[in-house]
Amino acid sequence: MSRFTAALAASTIITASACAAINTAPGSKNFPDIAYVQDGTPRQKLDLVIPPSADKKPLPLIVYIHGGAWLMGTRAFCPFYALTKMGYAVASVDYRLSTDAIWPAQIDDCRAAMNYLAEHAADLGIDRDRVFLVGDSAGGHLALMLGLAIAKQTPAPNFTVRGIVDYYGPTDLTKLAGPFPGGNPVDKLLGGKVENNLQLAAAASPVTYVDKNSPPVLVLHGDRDGIVPVSQSYRFADVMRKAGANCELVIVHRANHGGAEFQSHPMVQRLTSFLERHNKP
Repeated sequence: MSRFTAALAASTIITASACAAINTAPGSKNFPDIAYVQDGTPRQKLDLVIPPSADKKPLPLIVYIHGGAWLMGTRAFCPFYALTKMGYAVASVDYRLSTDAIWPAQIDDCRAAMNYLAEHAADLGIDRDRVFLVGDSAGGHLALMLGLAIAKQTPAPNFTVRGIVDYYGPTDLTKLAGPFPGGNPVDKLLGGKVENNLQLAAAASPVTYVDKNSPPVLVLHGDRDGIVPVSQSYRFADVMRKAGANCELVIVHRANHGGAEFQSHPMVQRLTSFLERHNKP
């Protein structure tokens, strides 16, 4: 296992402050607790780590959106700070949870966070035209929505998404109706049962917004996922390909939802290869 791979795997179990101290490129600048909404809630904040730029050019930006069924989770546990060692700035974003606000509050917050970073890109030394969105589970869903649906909104976003990395995120909420241990989190997100809100569920589904101009997407999903059916990723990849868009689907064998297999050296290589391939000018 390479030093980078080991660092990336280790960052999944330590806090943001520890990541900044241990797991980032030497000389990185750490900007915690940035309020991306004026007078917003404690959830409307992000952390940002910026590595030194040897050539003083603006750095590509990775925006990480955490999972947790839209009703829990925190930006503190960002597994991707080690990517600063490859010259990427990394932002980890919190958003309002479904326990406090229903859809579309979550994607509104993600767009507000991205707009904040884009608006301050020159001062921060980041390139708003080289943005990568990464998320796991519910965060994968939000990363896809931010990269696919927001591009179709008016006004157009003031940033360019070069690629999206989705770890086992839901892609079609209309197919996730029914009972769930502890209550269906999609019902909680939408503010009502999926089967009674199919139009809203479709509007909140990344698969709805795929077209030939969609940015490249890397999807990683375990074939033993007991939380988000792997069929969600199979169907999304099929829709992307039929639309003429670029989608890489990686099925991780014997991996459950959020399993350690996703931090293996081959999976980290798939991630970094995808980023570097689409980071070229």
